[in-house]
Amino acid sequence: MGRLKRIISRTNAKYLLSEVILIFVGISLAIWFNNWNESRKTNTTKDIALSKIYIEINNNYAEIENSIQHLDTLIKTLGDFKKISDFNTAFEASVEQLNEFQKNHPSFYKINDSKKIIGSNLYKFDGAITMYFEITNLRFIALETAKSTNALGKINYDCLYNLEDLYSQKYRVSRLINRAVELMQEGDFEGLLRNLKQIRQLQVQLIQHYEKTKYIFSDC
Repeated sequence: MGRLKRIISRTNAKYLLSEVILIFVGISLAIWFNNWNESRKTNTTKDIALSKIYIEINNNYAEIENSIQHLDTLIKTLGDFKKISDFNTAFEASVEQLNEFQKNHPSFYKINDSKKIIGSNLYKFDGAITMYFEITNLRFIALETAKSTNALGKINYDCLYNLEDLYSQKYRVSRLINRAVELMQEGDFEGLLRNLKQIRQLQVQLIQHYEKTKYIFSDC
């Protein structure tokens, strides 16, 4: 009888041990599956975020390329106008000087009145400036959305640092563009010319940064 009890006791112990092992294995599998599923979701979110950032980068790249061409024209126009008028809408110049300016930059300066200065070949011109400033529409939504969803947690440090630096440059350009609009509204063409040159310089740097970012993007 005692031997039978020992056999039953050992059988119960083995049974309990196997139950514990099964439970442990079951919990371990559940944890592993949960971690795997969460990792899969995070990777999927990261891939979607990177895809949207990449599209946003390409769109901004195209915007800036077009903007640089527009800025070159505007900087040249303002520079040439400064030479003959020192940024005054009423100024003295020869007919040849003004004709040459208007041939190169039509529609920028409209003459309202002109009077010949006695004893010289100069005229006193009085008019108004009409200037078109194309605002670069830089986008920041993709990166901000990725930050809010913690989708950048899986991106390697170098790539994340490069993206943050790239968008930081975009913010600087965007602020300068807003300032350019203010200067234009204030009629501060001297300040506007300096501002536009700064914008162009930063945009050229931004183009180079975009090229670098697109090159390393596949390693993010």
